[in-house]
Amino acid sequence: MEYRTNRRTGDKFSEIGIGTAEIGFASHDEAIAAIRAAYDRGVRVVDLAGGHQRIFDYVGEAFEDVRDQMIYQVHYGANYEQGDYGWTTNLNKVKEQTADMMKRLRTDYIDYGFIHCLDEDKDLDAYIKGVSKAVFSIIFLKNSKTEQSDISAFRRILQNWLTGCWIRILSIS
Repeated sequence: MEYRTNRRTGDKFSEIGIGTAEIGFASHDEAIAAIRAAYDRGVRVVDLAGGHQRIFDYVGEAFEDVRDQMIYQVHYGANYEQGDYGWTTNLNKVKEQTADMMKRLRTDYIDYGFIHCLDEDKDLDAYIKGVSKAVFSIIFLKNSKTEQSDISAFRRILQNWLTGCWIRILSIS
């Protein structure tokens, strides 16, 4: 496996990561075996924007003994309270869901987080209303439909908005 280092954080990333969109369809034993097989082959990054809440249980169990070697990336705004994927910009729901993810992942920290589903101006506006009073750290922000030419404008808007908030932005991709 080849690895790359995040120049800003020093985190070491495997060039191949695990996506969890479909692992929730697998049985418990199949999921754990597949996730551990990836680890055994050098994978050290897992993206936790899957279709089912149980992915967090699977990953938490599979990586509990090697958590310190893994990079967990979650999507703030993903809402699994019904068991399947949904999304919200409601700050209290985001906090609840993040706490639930961490409990299921058997961890007390998340390495990277994306603000998820900010596809239209109204989505960002709703998030800003809720998050403006929040105190947490977001490492990466991603707007799934943002063109590269819009990134600078998006960064300026967020940095202006974040004045006075305890939110750290290291990169917007």
